[in-house]
Amino acid sequence: MAKTILITGGQLYNKGAQAMIFITVDELTKRFPDREIVVVSNMDYRRSAEDKAQYRFRILKFPKPLSMLLLQTAPGKWWYSRFGDAPTREFLEALQHSEAMINVSGYALGSNWGYKRSIYYMTMIGLARSVHAAVYLMPQSFGPFAYRGLLAPVMNRMIRKGLRYPKAVWCREKEGLDLLVQRYHLEQACCKPDLVLQNTGIHLEPIYRQEPALTVPAVPAGSVAVIPNCKTLLYGKEDALYALYAALTKHLLEQGKTVCYVHHSAEDIRICRKLKQDYFADAGDVQLIEQELSCIEFDQFVKQFDYVIASRFHAIVHAYKNGVPAIALGWATKYRELLALFDQEAFRFDVRGEIDTARFLQAVQEMEQRHEAISAAILHKLEDIRKENVYELIKL
Repeated sequence: MAKTILITGGQLYNKGAQAMIFITVDELTKRFPDREIVVVSNMDYRRSAEDKAQYRFRILKFPKPLSMLLLQTAPGKWWYSRFGDAPTREFLEALQHSEAMINVSGYALGSNWGYKRSIYYMTMIGLARSVHAAVYLMPQSFGPFAYRGLLAPVMNRMIRKGLRYPKAVWCREKEGLDLLVQRYHLEQACCKPDLVLQNTGIHLEPIYRQEPALTVPAVPAGSVAVIPNCKTLLYGKEDALYALYAALTKHLLEQGKTVCYVHHSAEDIRICRKLKQDYFADAGDVQLIEQELSCIEFDQFVKQFDYVIASRFHAIVHAYKNGVPAIALGWATKYRELLALFDQEAFRFDVRGEIDTARFLQAVQEMEQRHEAISAAILHKLEDIRKENVYELIKL
């Protein structure tokens, strides 16, 4: 069996996560053409055999949590290699032949997600360590680490010890870096921009067995995309957010714009449908884009807009990647630091607090007047970001 490189922490349903997997497959294939690329994703493993067969990379699933712990030991490996079910044996074989584990999580390690997810994350690193595979934690968000209860000391010790093993721990935000350095004294942690921002284009040949036909919806010139995020309904007030979207859409229509409700992740389509059906069912200049776009199609699609109003982090990243300005309705540090990176702080709004509708619409009006100049500034900043490619730093 060929040596493998495992890609963990991503999946193909969310366009941001899909983009990070596709970029990683493309970049690794260019640099290590003799290794087999294996994507480990429980969600994608459940796809049909026909669906999985379109990709050149293999898709496996993680064993159950207890099995993952036992597989870090020699007796556990021996047992599962002989008596484990077929998916576990296939995963174990790929693990034992792995040279590296590349983790492309967007945001997975922190007390916000609870103990289970953090333990799962650290167990992935433990599996790689058990076979002496190099680990690279690609640019992602970390923290906070405010674990509580009896397990807190154990969790902190697990993170402190486990995060010393990866060759690199790359943080998208300075806040995450500061937490890792101050709390866990990590020497190999440093800040790097998001993978999608660094990328200049994805080659499809390493990804698909047969290059798919891309279908990109056409929208009128001067359109604006509204891209919601169901998580904002958890962190903000749902009724207030729907009222804000309605006021925004009405304002844009008065400016003569076409408004497109777009979902960047499949779970957000319900918000788009509700906005269209409950508020603007009869408005011809309000379009509901229901087509499920791949990250490659979305990359082409977003270029058509003057600007976007987005809550999905990677929807904003995809927009910036193409020089399209954004107004962000966010809920985490990653939004603040992303917009600060591009000097766009004036266009960030936090859904966890009360958003003044008048101030928000004033920002929209400013964006309408200045979006061309803002686009040029974003593209200029991208030139600096793309001077470095983190994949050049991966050594096997």
